[in-house]
Amino acid sequence: MINLKTLLFFLLPFLLLSPDTLYPSDEKTTKENTVSIIAVGDVMIGGNVKEFTDQFGFEYPFEATKEILKEADITFCNLEGPISKKGLKEEGKEFTFKTNPKAAEGLANAGFDVVSLANNHIMDFGPDALFETIEHLGKNNIKGIGAGKDLSSSRKPALFEINGIKIAFLAYAFTFPLHFYAEQDKPGSAPGVPEFIEKDIKKAKQKNDVVIVSFHWGAELMTEPKEYQIKMGHNAIDWGATIVLGHHPHVLQGIELYNNGLIAYSLGNFAFGSYSKNVKDGMMLSVKFNKVKIQEANVIPISVYNIDVLFQPKALKGDDAKRVINHLKEISQGFNTEIEFVDDAGMVMLKK
Repeated sequence: MINLKTLLFFLLPFLLLSPDTLYPSDEKTTKENTVSIIAVGDVMIGGNVKEFTDQFGFEYPFEATKEILKEADITFCNLEGPISKKGLKEEGKEFTFKTNPKAAEGLANAGFDVVSLANNHIMDFGPDALFETIEHLGKNNIKGIGAGKDLSSSRKPALFEINGIKIAFLAYAFTFPLHFYAEQDKPGSAPGVPEFIEKDIKKAKQKNDVVIVSFHWGAELMTEPKEYQIKMGHNAIDWGATIVLGHHPHVLQGIELYNNGLIAYSLGNFAFGSYSKNVKDGMMLSVKFNKVKIQEANVIPISVYNIDVLFQPKALKGDDAKRVINHLKEISQGFNTEIEFVDDAGMVMLKK
Protein backbone atom coordinates (compact mmCIF):
# COMPACT_ATOMS: atom_id res chain seq x y z
CA MET A 1 0.00 0.00 0.00
CA ILE A 2 1.27 3.48 -0.95
CA ASN A 3 1.60 5.74 2.09
CA LEU A 4 0.65 9.43 2.12
CA LYS A 5 4.26 10.63 1.80
CA THR A 6 4.81 8.55 -1.34
CA LEU A 7 1.47 9.68 -2.83
CA LEU A 8 2.36 13.35 -2.31
CA PHE A 9 5.75 12.78 -3.98
CA PHE A 10 4.02 11.60 -7.16
CA LEU A 11 1.21 14.20 -7.08
CA LEU A 12 3.25 17.28 -6.19
CA PRO A 13 4.40 18.13 -9.77
CA PHE A 14 0.79 18.05 -10.93
CA LEU A 15 -0.48 20.13 -8.01
CA LEU A 16 2.04 22.85 -8.87
CA LEU A 17 0.78 23.14 -12.44
CA SER A 18 -1.71 25.91 -13.22
CA PRO A 19 -5.27 25.00 -14.21
CA ASP A 20 -4.55 26.39 -17.69
CA THR A 21 -1.75 23.86 -18.14
CA LEU A 22 -3.86 20.91 -17.06
CA TYR A 23 -7.00 22.09 -18.80
CA PRO A 24 -6.21 24.51 -21.65
CA SER A 25 -8.95 27.08 -22.09
CA ASP A 26 -11.04 27.09 -25.26
CA GLU A 27 -9.81 30.62 -25.97
CA LYS A 28 -6.18 29.58 -25.85
CA THR A 29 -6.74 26.46 -27.95
CA THR A 30 -8.72 28.43 -30.52
CA LYS A 31 -6.05 31.12 -30.79
CA GLU A 32 -3.33 28.56 -31.43
CA ASN A 33 -5.30 27.06 -34.30
CA THR A 34 -6.51 30.19 -36.08
CA VAL A 35 -5.05 33.00 -38.14
CA SER A 36 -6.37 36.55 -38.30
CA ILE A 37 -6.00 39.01 -41.16
CA ILE A 38 -6.83 42.68 -41.56
CA ALA A 39 -7.37 43.80 -45.15
CA VAL A 40 -7.72 47.39 -46.32
CA GLY A 41 -8.07 48.92 -49.76
CA ASP A 42 -6.06 51.38 -51.82
CA VAL A 43 -2.95 52.95 -50.29
CA MET A 44 -1.10 55.75 -52.09
CA ILE A 45 1.15 57.83 -49.84
CA GLY A 46 1.91 60.47 -52.43
CA GLY A 47 0.14 63.36 -54.08
CA ASN A 48 -1.51 65.68 -51.58
CA VAL A 49 -0.39 63.70 -48.56
CA LYS A 50 3.22 64.76 -49.21
CA GLU A 51 2.68 67.99 -47.28
CA PHE A 52 1.93 65.92 -44.17
CA THR A 53 4.54 63.18 -44.59
CA ASP A 54 7.21 65.84 -45.16
CA GLN A 55 6.27 67.35 -41.81
CA PHE A 56 5.33 64.31 -39.72
CA GLY A 57 6.97 61.35 -41.46
CA PHE A 58 5.63 58.30 -43.25
CA GLU A 59 4.01 56.80 -40.18
CA TYR A 60 1.58 59.73 -40.12
CA PRO A 61 -1.13 58.19 -42.38
CA PHE A 62 -1.43 55.16 -40.07
CA GLU A 63 -1.25 56.77 -36.63
CA ALA A 64 -5.00 56.50 -35.95
CA THR A 65 -5.32 52.88 -37.12
CA LYS A 66 -1.98 51.21 -36.42
CA GLU A 67 -3.19 49.55 -33.22
CA ILE A 68 -5.92 47.79 -35.20
CA LEU A 69 -3.59 46.97 -38.09
CA LYS A 70 -1.06 45.38 -35.75
CA GLU A 71 -3.65 43.20 -34.01
CA ALA A 72 -3.80 40.80 -36.95
CA ASP A 73 -1.39 38.01 -37.77
CA ILE A 74 -1.29 39.26 -41.39
CA THR A 75 -2.15 42.75 -42.62
CA PHE A 76 -2.83 43.49 -46.30
CA CYS A 77 -3.38 46.48 -48.60
CA ASN A 78 -3.29 47.36 -52.29
CA LEU A 79 -0.24 49.57 -52.93
CA GLU A 80 -1.43 51.98 -55.59
CA GLY A 81 1.76 52.94 -57.37
CA PRO A 82 5.53 52.44 -56.96
CA ILE A 83 7.64 53.55 -54.03
CA SER A 84 10.73 54.67 -55.88
CA LYS A 85 12.94 57.54 -56.98
CA LYS A 86 13.71 55.86 -60.29
CA GLY A 87 11.90 55.48 -63.57
CA LEU A 88 10.42 57.56 -66.37
CA LYS A 89 6.84 58.80 -66.16
CA GLU A 90 4.36 57.07 -68.46
CA GLU A 91 3.57 59.49 -71.28
CA GLY A 92 -0.04 60.34 -72.03
CA LYS A 93 -1.46 58.81 -68.79
CA GLU A 94 -3.78 61.21 -66.96
CA PHE A 95 -2.94 60.09 -63.43
CA THR A 96 0.48 58.76 -62.46
CA PHE A 97 1.49 57.95 -58.88
CA LYS A 98 4.85 57.57 -57.20
CA THR A 99 5.84 57.61 -53.54
CA ASN A 100 9.08 58.26 -51.66
CA PRO A 101 10.91 54.99 -50.81
CA LYS A 102 10.64 55.91 -47.12
CA ALA A 103 6.98 54.93 -47.42
CA ALA A 104 8.03 51.27 -47.23
CA GLU A 105 9.27 51.78 -43.69
CA GLY A 106 6.03 53.57 -42.81
CA LEU A 107 4.02 50.62 -44.09
CA ALA A 108 6.15 48.16 -42.13
CA ASN A 109 5.89 50.14 -38.90
CA ALA A 110 2.12 50.25 -39.32
CA GLY A 111 2.05 46.45 -39.43
CA PHE A 112 1.64 45.62 -43.13
CA ASP A 113 2.95 42.21 -44.13
CA VAL A 114 1.80 41.79 -47.74
CA VAL A 115 0.72 44.25 -50.43
CA SER A 116 -0.76 43.83 -53.88
CA LEU A 117 1.17 45.38 -56.75
CA ALA A 118 -1.33 44.16 -59.35
CA ASN A 119 -2.96 47.43 -60.34
CA ASN A 120 -3.11 50.13 -62.99
CA HIS A 121 -0.45 52.36 -61.36
CA ILE A 122 2.43 50.07 -60.38
CA MET A 123 4.05 50.61 -63.82
CA ASP A 124 3.43 54.39 -63.95
CA PHE A 125 7.20 54.94 -63.91
CA GLY A 126 8.26 51.79 -65.72
CA PRO A 127 10.20 48.63 -64.79
CA ASP A 128 12.96 50.38 -62.82
CA ALA A 129 10.43 51.86 -60.40
CA LEU A 130 8.72 48.48 -60.04
CA PHE A 131 12.01 46.73 -59.26
CA GLU A 132 12.95 49.38 -56.71
CA THR A 133 9.52 49.03 -55.09
CA ILE A 134 9.98 45.29 -54.65
CA GLU A 135 13.47 45.91 -53.25
CA HIS A 136 12.29 48.46 -50.65
CA LEU A 137 9.38 46.26 -49.60
CA GLY A 138 11.71 43.29 -49.15
CA LYS A 139 14.12 45.29 -47.01
CA ASN A 140 11.18 46.04 -44.71
CA ASN A 141 9.93 42.43 -44.59
CA ILE A 142 6.86 43.17 -46.69
CA LYS A 143 5.89 40.71 -49.41
CA GLY A 144 4.82 42.24 -52.73
CA ILE A 145 2.50 40.14 -54.89
CA GLY A 146 0.98 40.46 -58.34
CA ALA A 147 3.89 42.06 -60.24
CA GLY A 148 7.43 41.15 -61.19
CA LYS A 149 10.20 40.93 -63.75
CA ASP A 150 8.15 38.59 -65.96
CA LEU A 151 4.84 36.72 -66.12
CA SER A 152 6.03 33.84 -63.98
CA SER A 153 7.28 36.02 -61.11
CA SER A 154 4.16 38.21 -61.22
CA ARG A 155 2.04 35.11 -60.54
CA LYS A 156 4.19 33.83 -57.68
CA PRO A 157 2.33 33.63 -54.34
CA ALA A 158 3.42 35.11 -51.04
CA LEU A 159 3.56 32.36 -48.43
CA PHE A 160 2.99 32.43 -44.67
CA GLU A 161 2.85 29.75 -41.99
CA ILE A 162 1.24 30.84 -38.72
CA ASN A 163 -0.01 28.64 -35.88
CA GLY A 164 0.51 25.59 -38.07
CA ILE A 165 -1.67 27.00 -40.86
CA LYS A 166 -0.18 27.57 -44.32
CA ILE A 167 -1.51 30.58 -46.25
CA ALA A 168 -0.86 31.66 -49.84
CA PHE A 169 -1.63 35.14 -51.25
CA LEU A 170 -2.09 35.80 -54.97
CA ALA A 171 -2.95 39.02 -56.84
CA TYR A 172 -4.16 39.96 -60.33
CA ALA A 173 -5.22 43.08 -62.22
CA PHE A 174 -8.16 43.49 -64.59
CA THR A 175 -7.59 47.16 -65.40
CA PHE A 176 -6.12 49.23 -68.22
CA PRO A 177 -3.58 50.02 -69.62
CA LEU A 178 -3.02 46.60 -71.10
CA HIS A 179 0.68 47.19 -71.77
CA PHE A 180 1.26 47.32 -68.00
CA TYR A 181 0.71 43.55 -67.86
CA ALA A 182 3.64 41.17 -67.48
CA GLU A 183 4.51 38.81 -70.30
CA GLN A 184 6.88 35.88 -70.62
CA ASP A 185 9.95 38.14 -70.89
CA LYS A 186 8.43 41.49 -69.90
CA PRO A 187 7.97 43.10 -66.45
CA GLY A 188 4.55 44.15 -65.22
CA SER A 189 1.51 43.14 -63.21
CA ALA A 190 -0.20 39.76 -63.21
CA PRO A 191 -3.01 39.80 -65.79
CA GLY A 192 -6.47 38.64 -64.76
CA VAL A 193 -6.54 35.77 -67.23
CA PRO A 194 -8.95 33.09 -65.96
CA GLU A 195 -6.73 30.22 -67.07
CA PHE A 196 -3.79 31.66 -65.12
CA ILE A 197 -5.88 32.30 -62.03
CA GLU A 198 -7.40 28.83 -62.01
CA LYS A 199 -4.02 27.16 -62.42
CA ASP A 200 -2.36 29.33 -59.76
CA ILE A 201 -5.10 28.88 -57.14
CA LYS A 202 -5.27 25.12 -57.60
CA LYS A 203 -1.48 24.84 -57.43
CA ALA A 204 -1.32 26.99 -54.28
CA LYS A 205 -4.12 25.01 -52.64
CA GLN A 206 -2.19 21.76 -53.09
CA LYS A 207 0.52 22.93 -50.66
CA ASN A 208 -1.41 25.40 -48.48
CA ASP A 209 -4.44 25.29 -46.23
CA VAL A 210 -5.85 28.70 -47.16
CA VAL A 211 -5.55 30.69 -50.39
CA ILE A 212 -6.37 34.42 -50.42
CA VAL A 213 -6.72 36.21 -53.75
CA SER A 214 -6.58 39.95 -54.45
CA PHE A 215 -8.31 41.38 -57.54
CA HIS A 216 -7.92 44.92 -58.90
CA TRP A 217 -11.18 45.20 -60.83
CA GLY A 218 -14.51 46.95 -61.40
CA ALA A 219 -15.25 50.59 -62.17
CA GLU A 220 -14.21 53.63 -60.18
CA LEU A 221 -16.90 55.09 -57.88
CA MET A 222 -19.31 52.25 -58.74
CA THR A 223 -20.95 50.70 -55.67
CA GLU A 224 -22.20 47.61 -57.50
CA PRO A 225 -19.80 44.96 -58.81
CA LYS A 226 -19.86 44.22 -62.51
CA GLU A 227 -21.04 40.85 -63.75
CA TYR A 228 -17.50 39.67 -64.47
CA GLN A 229 -16.45 40.47 -60.89
CA ILE A 230 -19.16 38.23 -59.50
CA LYS A 231 -18.32 35.43 -61.93
CA MET A 232 -14.59 35.66 -61.24
CA GLY A 233 -15.13 35.91 -57.48
CA HIS A 234 -17.25 32.75 -57.55
CA ASN A 235 -14.74 30.98 -59.77
CA ALA A 236 -11.87 31.83 -57.44
CA ILE A 237 -13.73 30.29 -54.49
CA ASP A 238 -14.72 27.23 -56.52
CA TRP A 239 -11.09 26.75 -57.57
CA GLY A 240 -9.97 26.70 -53.93
CA ALA A 241 -9.68 30.24 -52.57
CA THR A 242 -11.11 31.02 -49.14
CA ILE A 243 -11.10 34.84 -49.32
CA VAL A 244 -11.28 37.25 -52.27
CA LEU A 245 -10.21 40.86 -51.65
CA GLY A 246 -11.28 43.46 -54.21
CA HIS A 247 -10.18 47.03 -54.86
CA HIS A 248 -9.97 49.78 -57.52
CA PRO A 249 -13.45 51.39 -57.30
CA HIS A 250 -12.21 53.56 -54.37
CA VAL A 251 -15.67 53.17 -52.79
CA LEU A 252 -17.24 50.27 -50.94
CA GLN A 253 -18.92 47.39 -52.71
CA GLY A 254 -20.84 44.54 -51.11
CA ILE A 255 -19.69 41.42 -49.27
CA GLU A 256 -20.79 37.97 -50.36
CA LEU A 257 -20.57 34.62 -48.59
CA TYR A 258 -20.24 32.02 -51.31
CA ASN A 259 -19.54 28.29 -51.05
CA ASN A 260 -17.80 28.59 -47.64
CA GLY A 261 -15.72 31.53 -48.90
CA LEU A 262 -15.93 35.29 -48.51
CA ILE A 263 -15.77 37.88 -51.30
CA ALA A 264 -15.27 41.57 -50.47
CA TYR A 265 -15.91 43.12 -53.88
CA SER A 266 -14.30 46.46 -52.96
CA LEU A 267 -12.61 47.51 -49.74
CA GLY A 268 -12.61 51.16 -50.86
CA ASN A 269 -9.80 53.57 -50.12
CA PHE A 270 -7.52 53.57 -47.13
CA ALA A 271 -4.59 56.01 -46.94
CA PHE A 272 -4.83 57.72 -50.30
CA GLY A 273 -3.30 61.06 -51.30
CA SER A 274 -6.36 62.70 -52.85
CA TYR A 275 -8.88 65.31 -51.67
CA SER A 276 -11.72 63.64 -53.62
CA LYS A 277 -15.18 64.69 -52.43
CA ASN A 278 -16.62 61.46 -53.85
CA VAL A 279 -14.74 59.15 -51.48
CA LYS A 280 -15.74 59.37 -47.84
CA ASP A 281 -16.16 55.91 -46.33
CA GLY A 282 -13.95 52.85 -46.22
CA MET A 283 -13.54 49.69 -44.21
CA MET A 284 -11.03 47.48 -42.49
CA LEU A 285 -12.01 43.85 -42.99
CA SER A 286 -11.05 41.52 -40.16
CA VAL A 287 -11.26 37.77 -40.81
CA LYS A 288 -10.29 34.82 -38.61
CA PHE A 289 -9.99 31.32 -40.02
CA ASN A 290 -8.58 27.88 -39.33
CA LYS A 291 -7.43 25.21 -41.77
CA VAL A 292 -10.99 24.29 -42.65
CA LYS A 293 -13.18 27.40 -42.67
CA ILE A 294 -13.74 31.05 -41.85
CA GLN A 295 -14.65 31.40 -38.18
CA GLU A 296 -15.32 35.13 -37.91
CA ALA A 297 -15.61 38.17 -40.17
CA ASN A 298 -16.06 41.76 -39.07
CA VAL A 299 -16.02 45.17 -40.73
CA ILE A 300 -14.52 48.19 -39.00
CA PRO A 301 -15.97 51.30 -40.67
CA ILE A 302 -13.52 54.14 -41.28
CA SER A 303 -13.56 57.70 -42.56
CA VAL A 304 -11.29 58.27 -45.55
CA TYR A 305 -12.72 61.70 -46.32
CA ASN A 306 -9.42 63.53 -46.46
CA ILE A 307 -10.95 66.98 -46.23
CA ASP A 308 -11.80 65.97 -42.64
CA VAL A 309 -9.20 63.36 -41.66
CA LEU A 310 -6.26 64.88 -43.55
CA PHE A 311 -4.96 61.60 -45.01
CA GLN A 312 -5.14 59.75 -41.71
CA PRO A 313 -8.00 57.19 -41.84
CA LYS A 314 -9.97 57.00 -38.61
CA ALA A 315 -12.29 54.35 -37.21
CA LEU A 316 -15.84 55.66 -36.94
CA LYS A 317 -18.00 55.48 -33.82
CA GLY A 318 -21.67 55.75 -32.96
CA ASP A 319 -24.08 57.04 -35.59
CA ASP A 320 -21.30 57.57 -38.15
CA ALA A 321 -20.22 53.94 -37.82
CA LYS A 322 -23.82 52.75 -38.02
CA ARG A 323 -24.42 54.77 -41.18
CA VAL A 324 -21.51 53.08 -42.97
CA ILE A 325 -22.53 49.60 -41.81
CA ASN A 326 -26.12 50.24 -42.88
CA HIS A 327 -24.82 51.27 -46.32
CA LEU A 328 -22.73 48.10 -46.52
CA LYS A 329 -25.77 46.04 -45.48
CA GLU A 330 -27.81 47.66 -48.24
CA ILE A 331 -25.28 47.02 -51.02
CA SER A 332 -24.76 43.44 -49.76
CA GLN A 333 -28.45 42.54 -49.73
CA GLY A 334 -28.35 41.25 -53.28
CA PHE A 335 -25.95 38.57 -52.08
CA ASN A 336 -28.22 37.62 -49.15
CA THR A 337 -25.46 38.63 -46.76
CA GLU A 338 -26.57 39.56 -43.26
CA ILE A 339 -24.47 42.08 -41.34
CA GLU A 340 -25.26 43.10 -37.78
CA PHE A 341 -24.12 46.36 -36.17
CA VAL A 342 -22.28 45.46 -32.96
CA ASP A 343 -19.89 47.67 -30.95
CA ASP A 344 -19.34 50.20 -33.75
CA ALA A 345 -18.53 47.42 -36.25
CA GLY A 346 -20.33 45.17 -38.69
CA MET A 347 -20.48 41.46 -37.85
CA VAL A 348 -20.88 39.33 -40.95
CA MET A 349 -23.28 36.53 -40.07
CA LEU A 350 -21.56 33.40 -41.34
CA LYS A 351 -23.64 30.61 -42.80
CA LYS A 352 -23.78 27.41 -40.78
